[in-house]
Amino acid sequence: MKYDKVLFVCRDNTSLSLMAESIFVHIYEGRQIYVASRGLVVLMPMPCNPKTELTLSKHGVALVSKQSTPLREEEFTDATLVLTFSDVDKERFRNRYPYVEAATLTEFVGETMALLNPYGGTLADYELCYEEMEAMLKRAAEILAAQKDSADSLDNMFEF
Repeated sequence: MKYDKVLFVCRDNTSLSLMAESIFVHIYEGRQIYVASRGLVVLMPMPCNPKTELTLSKHGVALVSKQSTPLREEEFTDATLVLTFSDVDKERFRNRYPYVEAATLTEFVGETMALLNPYGGTLADYELCYEEMEAMLKRAAEILAAQKDSADSLDNMFEF
């Protein structure tokens, strides 16, 4: 499938999904795909976790969104990929939106180990999460680029 939108979704959109959005935009720079992060439970905008922002800055990655944003149904298209960070969030999402394709980031890239959630941890925990997430997001970018190239090749077969 050819995706034109990737939404990173976590519970409150103050750490993991904001980190993923920022790293993915940095990795996928210049490509034609919409990338955003959203929260399943956002009652009011909350600022990004300071440890997330500090970790991104240390790696030269600009924070794309500085506060949480709630997930809205009208954001989904047939070409939207939703990536969560835990099975719990994936199930919460699927219960609300069963018609939208969703997977955990680890599932999408074929990993078996869950991504470490650094919430409440030290800066070293956030650094470890960054390193694991960056590696997975690079793999996700490769997968999406290959799917796009494959879909473009099929589209071109029928052009005259």
